[in-house]
Amino acid sequence: STERKSDSRRRSSSERSAFNFGDNDNGALPLLGALAAGAAIGIGALACALLVVNNLRDIPSDREVGKRTLATRLGDRATRGFYAALLVVAVVSVVVVAWLTSWWALLGLALVAPAVAGWRVVGSGALGRELIPTLRSTGIAELLMGAGMLAGVALSQLA
Repeated sequence: STERKSDSRRRSSSERSAFNFGDNDNGALPLLGALAAGAAIGIGALACALLVVNNLRDIPSDREVGKRTLATRLGDRATRGFYAALLVVAVVSVVVVAWLTSWWALLGLALVAPAVAGWRVVGSGALGRELIPTLRSTGIAELLMGAGMLAGVALSQLA
């Protein structure tokens, strides 16, 4: 019975180390946390960018009814700048994830093409319904970022 408990503990320990969890000697757990944070920050930035575009589109009507959103408080120009900053955060997060894992994760930079398309519309001063295509392109950027990083990290495990 003592051998079973000891064997069971060894198995649990080896299972954990196979996934690099619980082994604080090699720093795997902090690396996993940094990797997750890098990916989450980028995806979160693009999700916020979607909300920012939606709120930018609604600034005139929100002001009419006294609705106080971040966009109405920041104003049109600063909200457009905030959108651009969120896109930059997403790109930087892909580079951080690649640095922590494999350069294959740079496949997440597939987000750049639709993000630039979205920025062109936002940066042009588009208003109201003219901003609707930016919702689409920002959503596509978010999808491509996540899928690209996932594919990149998976490919790095095959190499």
